[in-house]
Amino acid sequence: MLRRTEALDAEDAVRLKAETLAAVRARMDAVERAACALEHPTGYALFAEEAHSMEVEIIGSEGLRVLDAPPDIGWDDPFERFRLTQTITLGPHEHLGRQQSRLGPPSATDPVVDVLSLLQQRAADFNRRQQKKPVTLDVIALQAEVLGAMRLQLDDARALAEAVPIGDEPREVQAWTTRLVIYLDPPDPGLIPGGESRAMVTHATSPSGEEEVHVEIVHRGPEEPPRKREAERPNNMLYRTQCDMHTIVAALLGHTFDDVSFSYPDDSS
Repeated sequence: MLRRTEALDAEDAVRLKAETLAAVRARMDAVERAACALEHPTGYALFAEEAHSMEVEIIGSEGLRVLDAPPDIGWDDPFERFRLTQTITLGPHEHLGRQQSRLGPPSATDPVVDVLSLLQQRAADFNRRQQKKPVTLDVIALQAEVLGAMRLQLDDARALAEAVPIGDEPREVQAWTTRLVIYLDPPDPGLIPGGESRAMVTHATSPSGEEEVHVEIVHRGPEEPPRKREAERPNNMLYRTQCDMHTIVAALLGHTFDDVSFSYPDDSS
């Protein structure tokens, strides 16, 4: 959730939501659209007055339709959806999606972030039902995987920043230099690959303007402490995270721990 300094009025907020859905959907392939329930273009219909607003998803077309008058629907009308369909005047390939009503002043939460959060939840639910992504704990393979994920993240962020404003302050989307150090446990038949391994990651602004990823794996013996040394701290460091290896690596790849299956290289398994 991101709160704006001042709340947008209902029309501006829902218009941003519609523009966000269109921008994100344009960058998705067929599987990604299915994962986020965006197989069809999606827009909104909106009625808003000072202390009340109602928005309805329109599946089958993008953009925003503003209603001049509230739909003539009672709170207990069993034909509510049919009357809404007639009021909004849907086309032959359109149907209604989710409906949301709001009483009181507009929310100060950022509508773009709200949409992205909803899509992320849908994608996470979809991923939990798929085969796990295999990740080999090898420096070269892991560095290539993380670099590919970070480049895609940068491209998506730049495209979204050009399409819609996020928050009420301009923010430049910068490339990062990512340094990942893994303190890797040896294979143990009683534990999942990686065992209780730890990792540390730092992100800093990239001097080249392009995504850079540097991965180091420190192999630990059975009796060694969880961390042998500190990772390098660049002067332009944006933030630093240290926790269990599985969580950090999965997050760098755009996944959660449950989505990923780790393995040792063949020569050390």
